[in-house]
Amino acid sequence: MPDAVKIITDVKYIRVRAPFSFKDRLKAIGGRWNPAGGNWLFPRTHGIAKKIWEVFKHASHVFVRGFVADDEFRWLVATGKPDDADEFKTRVDLPDPPSKTTAWDHQRQAYWYAASMPSTMLAMDMGTGKSKVAVDVVSNMDSRLTLILCPKSVINVWPREFAAHSDKPFDIFRATQASGVKKEKAAREAMTLAHVKKRPFVCVINHEASWREPFDKFIHETEWHCIIVDESHRAKAPKGKFATFLASLAHKPARKLMLTGTPMPHSPLDIFAQYKFLEPAIFGTSYFRFKTHYGVMGGFQNKAVVGFQHQDELHDKLYSIAYRVTKEEALDLPEEIDTRRDCPMDAAALKLYADIESDFYAQVGTGEVTASNALSQMLHLQRITSGWLTTDDGVLTKVSDHKRLEFDAILDDLPEKEPLVVFARFRADLDDTRKTAVDRGLAYGEVSGRQNDLTDRAEYPEDVDVMGVQIQAGGVGVDLTRASYAVYYSCGFSLGDYLQSRSRLHRPGQVNKVTFIHLTTPGTIDPMIYAALRRRRNLVEAVLKKELPDDS
Repeated sequence: MPDAVKIITDVKYIRVRAPFSFKDRLKAIGGRWNPAGGNWLFPRTHGIAKKIWEVFKHASHVFVRGFVADDEFRWLVATGKPDDADEFKTRVDLPDPPSKTTAWDHQRQAYWYAASMPSTMLAMDMGTGKSKVAVDVVSNMDSRLTLILCPKSVINVWPREFAAHSDKPFDIFRATQASGVKKEKAAREAMTLAHVKKRPFVCVINHEASWREPFDKFIHETEWHCIIVDESHRAKAPKGKFATFLASLAHKPARKLMLTGTPMPHSPLDIFAQYKFLEPAIFGTSYFRFKTHYGVMGGFQNKAVVGFQHQDELHDKLYSIAYRVTKEEALDLPEEIDTRRDCPMDAAALKLYADIESDFYAQVGTGEVTASNALSQMLHLQRITSGWLTTDDGVLTKVSDHKRLEFDAILDDLPEKEPLVVFARFRADLDDTRKTAVDRGLAYGEVSGRQNDLTDRAEYPEDVDVMGVQIQAGGVGVDLTRASYAVYYSCGFSLGDYLQSRSRLHRPGQVNKVTFIHLTTPGTIDPMIYAALRRRRNLVEAVLKKELPDDS
C-alpha cells in the first residue's frame, strides 16, 4: 500500500516525507535527503513551497493514507508570487504609492510589483531611484523590523532616504560602532527602545560587518519582517563569506528585496549566490549543478567555464522575480542625476585631519585666517580627505586609501566596460584612479596639465574605459559625451569650473541621462564643498562660517 505524503514546516526547513518514486522530482527542486529523519529537507521559502506543491497537488489522490501538509506550508504556497504580478511591470495607470514624494512612472511599476511579491530583485540602474521604491515598500507593508545590508559608503544614505520619502517615524540604527561587540550591544538596545516607543525599527549595517560575530547572532535571532540587500551583486561569489551568510538567511519569513544596477557585473554565473538567498527555488542550491548547466565547461580537466549556454532560460528565470529598468528606458528621469557616496576615513587619518582642522578654525577665530588666505588652508584640508598629506618639507605622503577603495567599489557597481569619467582636483587623485583602473585591466586615459589623451577633436576616445580629468583642464571645448557616468573624486573650489566640468558630459550630443557620483568624506570639509556647489553658495564664506555642515 502506498505511503502517504507528509509535509512539516519548521523555522528553517520544509520537511517532506514521500514515497521513493518521487525522489528525482524532489531532488530536482534542490532537496537534500536527511537519513536521520527519513525525509527531504528544503529551504523554507515561498518559491520552494510552491514547487513542492506542484509535485504533489495532482498526485495526492492516489495516496490511500492521504496527503498531509501543515498550515505553515499551505500559507507559504498561498502567499507566493501572484499569477498577475508581472502585469505591474508594464502598466502605465498605476497610482502613486503612499509617500512624501511623487514617484516616477518606472518607480510606480517597481513599487507595485515588489509590494505584491515575497521576494524581489530591483535590478534598476544607478540613479533610477530604487532606494525610494524600497523605502515605500517598507513604509506601506507596516514592517516593524527591517534589516538593511549595504556597502559601508551608503550607511548614512539610508536614514536620509527614509526622511525624504516616508512620513512614518522610524527608529533607524546605523551600525557604525568600532567593534562587533559594541555594534551588537547598541543594536539590541536600539531595537528594545524602538519597541518601547512603539516605533518601527530599521537596522542598517555594512556587508562586511553583518556576518561577523556577534552581530551575525543578533541577525539570526531576530525575526525580521523585511530584509533589504543593497548593491546585492557584491555577494556574487558563491563561496564568499557574505554570500554564505546571506544563504543562511534564506529561510527567514521576511519580505526580501535585493537592489542592484548590475545583477551580473562580470558573468551570467554571478546571479546564483544572490538568488540562493532571494529565492533558491529559481536556480537551486547547488552551484556545481548551476554552473555546469549554464556554463560551457572546458580547459584543464574540463573544470573551467569557457562559455555560456541556455541564456534565454537563465534570463527568464532571473526576471521571473525581478524588475529591470535602465537609465535609457526610464524616460521620466531628469536629465542630470546627482548621487553621493560617503567614504569614511580610518580613525588615525581622521584624527590627523581633525588636529589640522582644529588649528585652522582656531586661527579663523583669532582673525589670523581670512577669506583672502583661507583657500590655501582649505586646499591642505581637502588633500587629506583624498588620502594625502603634504609634510612641512613638501613631501606628499599617503595617509588613507578610503576614496580609492570606494572608487574601486563603484567600478563593481557599473556595467562592465561602461565608459566612465573621473574628475579630480589633484594629480595624486588621478594617479590613484589610474592604478585602480589598470589593476582591473581597464584602459585609462587622462586630461590634465601633464597629458592629453583626447582625440584630435577633443573627444573621449573609443579605446579608453576610464578617463581621468583634472577639473581645471576639462573645460571649454572638451567633449566627454561618450560617457553618461562621472565620478567627482575631489572637487575644486570654483563653481565655474564645476559647472563647466558637468557640461562636458551633459551637452548636445549626449543621448543618455547623466549620473554624477560625488565621493565625500564625512566629518570633513568635503560635505561642505558638495553642499556649497549644489546650492551655488560662496564656498570660502560657507566653510569659514561652517554654514553647510552637511547636504542630503
